[in-house]
Amino acid sequence: MTSTRPARRRGLPRRRRKDSRTTAHELTIRVPEEYRTYFDGKKKLTRTVFA
Repeated sequence: MTSTRPARRRGLPRRRRKDSRTTAHELTIRVPEEYRTYFDGKKKLTRTVFA
């Protein structure tokens, strides 16, 4: 059975950026075991950068 509702956009809206020509990159940084105490025990850090 197919739905008759119109297709809606899923997920988050595009992120606002100062320069519309830039591309958002999500960086995932692995934290080595010996540094995890400084990052609340997190194994990975995720940052969004624009390039």
